[in-house]
Amino acid sequence: MSKRLTRICLSAILLFSFAFFASPAQAVEPGGTCPEKCVTAGDCDDKIDCSTDTCDSNVCLNTATCPNCTGGTLDDYCVVSVAGDQNWSDASTWVRMTDGGFPGDGVGRCGLLAVVSEGASITLDTDATINGGRIINEGTILVKGNHALTVPDGTILIREAGRYLADPDTGAGTTASLSASDITLRSPETGCGPGPEMIISESMTVETTGSAPSSTGNFVLDLNGTFPCASSGANAASLGGKTPPILRVEQPTTVLAQGQASAANPLGVLNIAGSFEIIVAAEICVGCELTNNPVPIEIVIGADFINGSKYPKIFNWIRGVLRFPAGSHTFEVAGIALGAFSEGFSTSRSTLTGTGLHTNFSMDHIHIEGNVTFKNEVANTVGAGLGQEALYVRKLTLGPGAAATTDGSRVFYCEFENNTGLKNPLNGANFIPISDCPARPTSDIPAVSTWGVVILAAMLLCVGTVIAKRRTERWAT
Repeated sequence: MSKRLTRICLSAILLFSFAFFASPAQAVEPGGTCPEKCVTAGDCDDKIDCSTDTCDSNVCLNTATCPNCTGGTLDDYCVVSVAGDQNWSDASTWVRMTDGGFPGDGVGRCGLLAVVSEGASITLDTDATINGGRIINEGTILVKGNHALTVPDGTILIREAGRYLADPDTGAGTTASLSASDITLRSPETGCGPGPEMIISESMTVETTGSAPSSTGNFVLDLNGTFPCASSGANAASLGGKTPPILRVEQPTTVLAQGQASAANPLGVLNIAGSFEIIVAAEICVGCELTNNPVPIEIVIGADFINGSKYPKIFNWIRGVLRFPAGSHTFEVAGIALGAFSEGFSTSRSTLTGTGLHTNFSMDHIHIEGNVTFKNEVANTVGAGLGQEALYVRKLTLGPGAAATTDGSRVFYCEFENNTGLKNPLNGANFIPISDCPARPTSDIPAVSTWGVVILAAMLLCVGTVIAKRRTERWAT
């Protein structure tokens, strides 16, 4: 267990240490009898509303406040996985779950913080729903079959070297799903170790719902501060030696089945109720395989596309539709404005963080069903301000009643599909066609594997052969 994990659960550990000698924490069914009278802070381990000696039905508290007890705030009921290879459903996987079972087994636990510890590889071999709780993943979660991991009114945080991906031993056809009010991938606060990673492949779906009262519904990729490692060697000045969060959305092996994806988007693999946000830097690969007959990849964003990255070398939205449903949205344009030329998709022009071939934050396909404003508020490659940065998109689609505007920034496109019923729905001064654009993305746009080679060299300077092994395992998946 990492030092940070120890800090997070310190109070909870003290609570449980006391409970082992005095009154063991017990899971309580809604409507059941509380283990003790609700008179002290230690009586509310499961975070069920114990305003009397009977737990109110379907009441879950995420704030760790116990009504009518001492009035104080407690740490969450916290369980941590053991290290090594385990199944999610095995009681031996989870320490400090005093009555056995597993997180999300439906026995009435509430407000549960489930931590997949560093060094653990947990296979999701069952459905699991954690009400009023959270998941922190510092190890590896392998999903298989059609199993669902759900935190309907809580968050999922993948941090340190945490990974979420399909179990490589199950083969094609995985339709497993992950759902939470918010999902964040956050790099370590210090050091040069590997960062968090999510690989959405086969027929997997990931969804944020924004259902909790304090939730935003956001999907966040957060480098978590500045680069802490000294610059050394080629490109190290731009990469900084710290691994950013990694998101890979691969081409599905089969068309997604109804019921496995969002009802609003039955073919979607990543459905975000709130915003898609990149903080400082993130390695993104959407459809990087460049197969001849790709299955559609759709990423739905209910709010805004917030791009705070300054690293277009590791942004690779090669194939896949970014869909904005009904409502008002904003999109941060981030590329160098190079005019109506195909160079806007693959260029060696210098950016704020270095030189070399990059994608210029270009996109494959943006489909708008609501209202989207393209604007430049962040200095990603050149600078913030009207016209200083631009967007290059292969295809731009407007659905019936949709609208696209800009703050004066330019959007260059190869293909425009107009379903609005209007003859000229775009402002021609800001939305400009490119005549020499290829019909489909080509392999001259650098793939994420290029980043993998460079960052491996940078990390080896910091952490040696351990990181080399970690990277080898990652690309093997």
